[in-house]
Amino acid sequence: MEERSMSDIIKKMQPLLRKFEGDDELVINEAKDEAGSNLGDNFTSVMIRTVIVGKYGNGSPYKKNFMTKILPHFRPVAEFINTADFFIIEGYMYEKILPIVGDYGPRCVYVDEKEIIMEDLREKGYINCKRQNYLDLEHTLFTIQTLAKWHAKSLSIKLKDCENFEKLASPLKENVFPVDLNVAVGKTLESGLINATDHLESIKLRTAELEKAIEYVKSLKNNCYDVIAKLLSLPKDRYFTICHGDAWINNILYKYDKNGKLLDIKFVDFQLSRHTSVALDFHYFVYSSVRSCIIEDKYDNLIELYHRTFVEKLKEYGVSEGDLKNLNMEWFQSELKKFSLYGLVTSFWLIHIVLANESNVVDMDKMTVKNIEDMEFFNMAIDATKAERFKLITLHYLRIVKASNDDDNDDDSFLVLPREEKEIGSLVGYSTGKRTVDLR
Repeated sequence: MEERSMSDIIKKMQPLLRKFEGDDELVINEAKDEAGSNLGDNFTSVMIRTVIVGKYGNGSPYKKNFMTKILPHFRPVAEFINTADFFIIEGYMYEKILPIVGDYGPRCVYVDEKEIIMEDLREKGYINCKRQNYLDLEHTLFTIQTLAKWHAKSLSIKLKDCENFEKLASPLKENVFPVDLNVAVGKTLESGLINATDHLESIKLRTAELEKAIEYVKSLKNNCYDVIAKLLSLPKDRYFTICHGDAWINNILYKYDKNGKLLDIKFVDFQLSRHTSVALDFHYFVYSSVRSCIIEDKYDNLIELYHRTFVEKLKEYGVSEGDLKNLNMEWFQSELKKFSLYGLVTSFWLIHIVLANESNVVDMDKMTVKNIEDMEFFNMAIDATKAERFKLITLHYLRIVKASNDDDNDDDSFLVLPREEKEIGSLVGYSTGKRTVDLR
């Protein structure tokens, strides 16, 4: 990227910030750009932080930082997938969706087809958690509740005016798993499944359960993309709503008080936002970002907390009793059952990103199209920590499948991947079990 001079930045930013701040006499005296993210943090965009110093019209000092997200046509990834489509969706989310759904992301200053300028959340005290540590229980519960509130607000808008909502959501096209394209980022699922299998097979202690898990992951090859693509192209159900689509640890920022108490949360990177089932965000977040011990010990509690918060907010937003009756726990169980495969296979990608260290983060400017197709931009060497995460996620997934599909017998037919659209979701399952813990 070419560096901008101070005069270029001022010429660009001053009229935008006058409108943003509601001050026609605001003056920028100094401005400079710096890197807005660390290497490996952004795959389809470039982030620039701009430091602005000036004065309000009344003479008081003005100093703020802003983030500019730029579409990098120069990157090889742009040859592999149409990154412009992702950029359009994110800009649309900032311009049209978030102002209606709620204050779940940074305030947006400007959007066009090449760049998105927004406030710098870091300046307001929002920070990322260290991704390699995954999220602890406090952050997990806070995030689960926030997703439930977002989904409830979005769905309440839809249920009150379905026709206009459908028009509002119509630009949110599927770009990762399109049904009718031969080239798509979702096609790298195959390489991800192979790598997951290699990691699982590297584990020396082979239990019968692990052996079944390995065979199951192998069975996903050659068909998984089609199943996921069909799942995401299903007719829009009455209770589908606008979801973040990419809610993993790097795209979530947290704010704390002076004593370290968690106060607020913001999401960024809305490029994969979709009109789909709330279950998509739930499993994607849990399997990508939550500590293994919490998934093992508190999964049922996360489900209960999400659903309770979701229903409480729907009531607050005036959703009808008839819809509330339909949106019971059985409904949520069914959605989780249908969409849990998506959470599993996408977590296989994200394990490499979450656990990357400073020596093996991805430099997208140096990647070739072949690197991307073969997932060579990840460190594919067998790693014991990654292997344990692959094992935890896969075994957890298969246990909830078995709980849903196996009535206390030893039938292992649930390991067979469905090949017809009518069977989508029939292999995936969920059970809340008998444990109930009040997390309020």
